[in-house]
Amino acid sequence: MAARLIAHLKYTPILGLAALIGFVRIGIYARLLSVDDFGLLSKLLLISGFFCVAGSCGFQILAQRDLPAMFAHQRYRRGLVILGKACMITSAVALLLCVTPLFGYVPLNVAGLALLIAVIHGWAQQSFMLVVLDSRSRLEMVPYSLQILLRTVLCCVVASGVAALGGGALGILLAELAVTVVLSVNLMKKMLQGIGFSWAVFAGLCKKGFTKKEWHVAAILLLGTTLSFLSTSVDRWLAADVLSAKQFGLYSFSWIPLVAALSMQALLNAGLFPLIAQRRVAGSDQKALRVTALVSVGLLLAALVFVLLANKLIAWAIPIWYGQYQDALPLFLPLLAAAAFRVSDFWSSFLIITHRHVSLLVTQVILIVVAFVYCRFALDGTAWMQDPYNFTLLALFLAAGNYFVNALLAFFVGHRAAS
Repeated sequence: MAARLIAHLKYTPILGLAALIGFVRIGIYARLLSVDDFGLLSKLLLISGFFCVAGSCGFQILAQRDLPAMFAHQRYRRGLVILGKACMITSAVALLLCVTPLFGYVPLNVAGLALLIAVIHGWAQQSFMLVVLDSRSRLEMVPYSLQILLRTVLCCVVASGVAALGGGALGILLAELAVTVVLSVNLMKKMLQGIGFSWAVFAGLCKKGFTKKEWHVAAILLLGTTLSFLSTSVDRWLAADVLSAKQFGLYSFSWIPLVAALSMQALLNAGLFPLIAQRRVAGSDQKALRVTALVSVGLLLAALVFVLLANKLIAWAIPIWYGQYQDALPLFLPLLAAAAFRVSDFWSSFLIITHRHVSLLVTQVILIVVAFVYCRFALDGTAWMQDPYNFTLLALFLAAGNYFVNALLAFFVGHRAAS
């Protein structure tokens, strides 16, 4: 246990630093771009982010699940072939999406060229995350963390330089894309050298494809990750589709605290998830639930206090550092509250540990469908859909709804286990 804790403390600060730099990077982009251009960048990053979640058709999650066991049994070549197959699927999906503008479909009212760059940016991110699974699956967590940190730092430096020179939103994406591709190719080259494969031999082995069973499992994993992504971003998708470029730029700027909260929650969950799981194995569902409740409720109360302080700090800082975003000031408080719910939601971890995946998926589907249907059909074309503030309330509804519904489910599971 002590050795595991020491190992965890070695790499977690590196990942935390990478997350912090990623957070600062968005702030730098916002400072260097006009509000309209930042709105465009946010739309393109939303498209890229969705591709990074769904572009591998679930095979990234499948590889993330299966590779550690393969590498533990020294089946390195088999594991790397799985990564190669996933990269091929990701590339095929990217090619298909790149031709969608030819059929007159472009999401979020962006230009065809911008969509093309966003898709390729997402493809590059997805490919990089697949490649670094090699070190992560070998449990070489410090090298893995350093790879993530290196990409974040280089993207921040290079893309910020491009933005400072007037490259705009497209220039930023192209700069990040170039950095990511170079790093991915370099890492893949080292991996192939390590197992004695040439590029041609590796490509030949990857052509075989996955089995029907693997496709079935990947589809289920894809559904879960996609729903999780949409549950945290459906408000942005709706806002990006109906708001003007300037309005969405303001909304995206005020969404930065939520980006930080989601990153922080992921870092905290990396340590708390195994702790909750161990409590369940060593004791019972009720013991695991007590730990979950203590962390979730305690962190929520602390986060809500921090929200009030952060809102005052933001009201002071924005006129000084981000004068062009002063119209976004009223948007921050609801989104800060949403961030508090997101960063403290560990009920979902408890539900996963107790094998209530289906219940978790159903609650996410219900929240997403209710929000989407109500906005697109009951409110479409009304003045409500033209005010960015209303989308902050939607984000708060989704975050709080997800928190409380998952909490009720968790207590129900714990009560049933005790009876």
